Amino acid sequence: MSANRYATIFLILIFNLNSLFAQCYENDKAFFDDSQRGWFWGESCKKKLEKDDENKTVEELVTPSEPKYKISPKEVNIPWEIIDSLTRESVKQIEKETRDIAVTYPTYTNVLEHKKLQKYISDRAKEFMNQTVNVTKQDFDMAQWVASLPVRSTTAINTEKEINTQKRIEIFQKYKNNMIVMVVTAKNCSFCEKQKPILKMLEEQYGVQYDTYEIDKFKDFAYAMKVERTPDMFLLFREYENDPKPKIVRIATGFHGLLDLVEAVVYGLKTIGKIKNEEVK
Repeated sequence: MSANRYATIFLILIFNLNSLFAQCYENDKAFFDDSQRGWFWGESCKKKLEKDDENKTVEELVTPSEPKYKISPKEVNIPWEIIDSLTRESVKQIEKETRDIAVTYPTYTNVLEHKKLQKYISDRAKEFMNQTVNVTKQDFDMAQWVASLPVRSTTAINTEKEINTQKRIEIFQKYKNNMIVMVVTAKNCSFCEKQKPILKMLEEQYGVQYDTYEIDKFKDFAYAMKVERTPDMFLLFREYENDPKPKIVRIATGFHGLLDLVEAVVYGLKTIGKIKNEEVK
């Protein structure tokens, strides 16, 4: 009787365990029959959990908790009633937001409100500057402090400009025979025509040679250098005469004044490593 009693208890236990396993793996019989891999509780349960996800919609599985994109409001709404009390950073943030809305929905009202806010910011800045002048003139301590600050005279400023100009001329003369400004032009390009006399001044006053290349006649070069608009200017530098591998760098695109062209040439020489930043200011 004792043996039969234990056998009965054992059979009941086996039955209960089979019922429990069947609830978790009722559709996974092939897995248990896999004699090569054996049975792994964790892996099989993981499959069961993954199977539960099959009941979820695609949107529930792939949609993040927070939206990927923001939807812009359609109307600018500036809190004019409290704007005088807002911090400078808050006003800057409102200006940015209203600009974004006005660009997205460029209605008359939106653009007008944005411009009104810009005018408000400008007026406040002018008011601050006016009060700054008043304070430094009327308050004795502030007036003394301003008077003690070093002030550069016009003579000193002009002298520094002359030194910088002369320094650039010396550098350009040093590389005069090694470099040339290549200017890509186009027919009926009004800016190209306006640029030519300024290029002539660059050559006469600073010794920088230039040459023009009409885009229709130098299509391969224009394509290789990705010319999109004219005039397009490049600095070509040869280490020696007939250098088979000259260096070339774009220095300016569009119409430029004389001083801009001078700095463009300086930039080109810096880029190809012929002058250091500390050599010219």
